[in-house]
Amino acid sequence: MSWTLRTDPSGFATRWSDDVAAHYRAAGYWREETLADVARRASRDAPDRLLLIDGDRRVTRAEAWDAASRLAAFFLSCGLEPGDVVSFQLPNWIEAAVIALAARRCGLVLNPVPPIYRESEVSYILQDCRAKLMFVPQVFRKHDHQRMLAGLRSQLQSLQDVVVVRGHGADGMAWEHALSLAPARDDALPPIDPAAAMVVMYTSGTTGRPKGVIHNHYAFDYRVRSMAEAWSIGPSDVVFMPSPVRRTSPARTGPSTCRG
Repeated sequence: MSWTLRTDPSGFATRWSDDVAAHYRAAGYWREETLADVARRASRDAPDRLLLIDGDRRVTRAEAWDAASRLAAFFLSCGLEPGDVVSFQLPNWIEAAVIALAARRCGLVLNPVPPIYRESEVSYILQDCRAKLMFVPQVFRKHDHQRMLAGLRSQLQSLQDVVVVRGHGADGMAWEHALSLAPARDDALPPIDPAAAMVVMYTSGTTGRPKGVIHNHYAFDYRVRSMAEAWSIGPSDVVFMPSPVRRTSPARTGPSTCRG
């Protein structure tokens, strides 16, 4: 099996093998759909099914899809194109799941940044992946993320704007503004190549600078299906989002999606 380097729409150089891709498709590991396609179908099949639980907040499939559609319209209004990177430094909040779904629908590359990272790591990661947009909480666990990003803006040449989640302030726009547009229609969104990069996640950089690890839509779809199979999660099961402020038991940790 031969491997080549090819340039992804994101600009990242990725390894690719037509032989391996054909094998994965034939074996059923890779499917010709993305997680956004799965979410669209699930929303249509059972719009009122509870999807996300975050503290006292409850969000159904239809509500999550609507919020993601509005955020997708915001992404389009910002001029973002397939392959552009959207970063977020959020706890395991509902908004993080909405950002992920909206980005997938637009063919954008997700870049989740751990909330514990500070100026040095955040600056390096956002510069390295050329993030166009950043989502942060105003304050989380006594750290002012909004102020931190304001102090880094002069170093971040690619960053167009910062969206502040669960807070308001002078620097950056509010989450509510990003959801203020009418929901984007499917025919207004670009076609998505499942082989394109979907997420770039950075290592901790223990022995040097963090390294970006790239996953495409094919791989992430298979990862989610494999996790559901391994944990015996079905449509009627509930997996609560871990609380960002208290320790959770192992039985209550897991993906953001709470009901299938």
